[in-house]
Formats: sequence, structure tokens, C-alpha cells
Amino acid sequence: MADIAAKEFALWIQPRDAIRQAARRFGDAGNAAVALFGRLKDGILVAAAERAVSHGVKSAFKVIPPDHWKALEKIPRESSLWQSGDILIEARSGYSVVSIGYQGIRFDPEQVDKLIGTPAAGTLSAGPAPEEPVAVEPIPAAPAATEPIIVVEAVAATVPASAKPEKANKIKHLRVPQAHLKAWYAAYKAVYGGTPADTPSFALQSAQGMFPDKAVSPGQLRQIAGARKRALNGGAQRRSRKSATRRARKRQRRR
Repeated sequence: MADIAAKEFALWIQPRDAIRQAARRFGDAGNAAVALFGRLKDGILVAAAERAVSHGVKSAFKVIPPDHWKALEKIPRESSLWQSGDILIEARSGYSVVSIGYQGIRFDPEQVDKLIGTPAAGTLSAGPAPEEPVAVEPIPAAPAATEPIIVVEAVAATVPASAKPEKANKIKHLRVPQAHLKAWYAAYKAVYGGTPADTPSFALQSAQGMFPDKAVSPGQLRQIAGARKRALNGGAQRRSRKSATRRARKRQRRR
């Protein structure tokens, strides 16, 4: 989809303000999140990102296609989107899956006004709405970094309250396939490796957010991280042995 001008983007409404206003219309923040997400998938509500990052390529003021929202099963009220305006989407492109980090997302204010029944009267208002008590759980702020980072959506794995005990246990103990976990870890290290945010607890939170319907344990993450370190150390040791062998051969030739 076409990009938008920076001046127009500055007038658009931030997700945390949109969900606060919609919560007054739909009763609470959970219902508001469902309503906003449904309209994003259907293309009724248009969103744009201040920055989009994919495979190291950055672009500014990108309109997010509805198909990218459809790649997500849901966006619960605890999602980082409603707090920071950032989200990581795994979108399908042909036969492959592309990771796209959208940062600084904003919504078209006229469409938000239509959703909540507020008369637009030809005016756009991007300023925050008056503070009112809304049942939105706070999300801890990510540590500051010198470079812009992609905030990975953190969602706690939950089981519907209506599920039967035996079904709930089955869902809870579903494990993430090793290949999928390795693919997530590669994307995670490309974004957070070497930054203050790269901690075991944050990595576990990121993995659980990427696979909300499955169980991810700290042991699985340590196993993947350990395998990567062993591979790197093994390569270094092989290079060291080769260098030692070359030096020994040179000394024999001198004799």
C-alpha cells in the first residue's frame, strides 16, 4: 500500500489513546481491543507505522496492509501494541514467512471516530483523550537502547476458562517445535543481541508472546542458546588447532 506524508501521520491517533476511547464505547479495554483488531483485519481501520524494519531494511511512514493483521490470531489488551505502538508480525510472502517489525503505529482518527460514534465534524484530533480509569494492565517499559529496537509482542499463554480440565492440560503442555523455536531465536538475536534488553527473562517473555498457544520453558531457551554458543566455540577451537598445526609444520621445515 502507498505510504503517507509525515505531516498527515502526525495527526493520526496512537493505539493507547484509541483503545482508551473505544473502551468507553464497548465497556472495557478487552472488548475495545477485539473491535479495533477486527476492523484492522477487514481493512476498515487503516494503520500506519512510523518505521518498518524487515531483514535490516528500514522504511518510514508505511501503511500496514490488512493481510499482515490477518497473520495474527488476535491482539489481546495486554499486547505491546496498545502501550508502545510497536508489534512484530510474521507475514507470509509466497512460500516463505517474513518477519516485519512495525514501530510507532498510529490509526486513522476519522475511522476511530466512526467506530466509537464520535462526530468528526471535519476535524482530526491526535491528542490524548482525558484520563479515565480503564481496565488496561500496564506493560513494563523496555530498557532504553542507543538504536531503535523492535518490540516483540509479549503475550502470556492462557487457556479459556470454559475449557475442560483435561483439554486445558493438553493445551498447556503443547511444546513448540524445535525448528520453530530456532527460527524465533535467530530473529530475536538479530534484533536484541548485544542490547541491554537481551536478558533471559525478556527472551522467555518474547518466546511466550510469539507462541501464546504453546508452552515455552526456560530450559528450551537455554538449550538453544547453549547450542549456538557451542557451535561458535567449536569453530574457534577448530581454527586454533589448524593454526597450531601450521606453526608446527613451519618449524619442521626450518629444521
